[in-house]
Amino acid sequence: MFIIFGDLTDSFVDGGKYAICDNVTGSDSYDPDVCVLTVLTLSPDELLALNNTDEFYDEQIKVLMDDMLSFTWIFIGMGLGTWACGWLQATALMITSNRITNRIRIEFFKSILRQDVGYFDTHSAAELNTRLFDDVKKISNGIGDKVGVAVQAMIQFIGGIIIGFIYGWKMALVILATTPVLALTGYLFFAVTTKFSKEELDSYAKAGDIAEEVLSSIRTVTAFGGQEEELARYAENLTEAKVSFSWYFFLQQIKIN
Repeated sequence: MFIIFGDLTDSFVDGGKYAICDNVTGSDSYDPDVCVLTVLTLSPDELLALNNTDEFYDEQIKVLMDDMLSFTWIFIGMGLGTWACGWLQATALMITSNRITNRIRIEFFKSILRQDVGYFDTHSAAELNTRLFDDVKKISNGIGDKVGVAVQAMIQFIGGIIIGFIYGWKMALVILATTPVLALTGYLFFAVTTKFSKEELDSYAKAGDIAEEVLSSIRTVTAFGGQEEELARYAENLTEAKVSFSWYFFLQQIKIN
């Protein structure tokens, strides 16, 4: 798309640069200084054709319109191809993601059932239930459409370098010099977002454990008037999750912008 859009821009430039030197029709765009610069970029054949301005301009307009029509059909074809490939990518990845996460849930549940009784003295059943769904959902999101986005980003990175060196290797070298800085920034961003995401999951797991514990013993809690205390315990973990999610969301917005 970069290549085609660049060719489209070149067509506009080629179609308009000759009109700069059109002082016969009294065009407002005529500028002798700019015309001199334009003439310096023309080939001998183009300079000779400028002598017959009317026919030459008509021919340039025809060429420009034909180029625009060709580029329009190319963009339509690329759009249809992108839609088809995007639909196939999303469908295949989501089906694969659902199958893998269902298998993970089954194996995780089997593993819980095989644990000794002492294991549940240090791990709450409610917390395990929360992790069974919430944590696996995170895995589902990570191996779903985000895999396709990661592959696209990698291909764009490699393809951009190749296109850059083909069409302007000097500029590509200058831009490539910033790659270490971008790589370091990306690593730091990944490490920080992973940390906040883990803290969010841990907080929700603890909050789910408290909610399950209180609801299963609601008569005892009510009898001793411990509603406010239990509510404070639950809100404390939700507050930690809120802070972690806020930082995670903030970093995601910075990445998007």
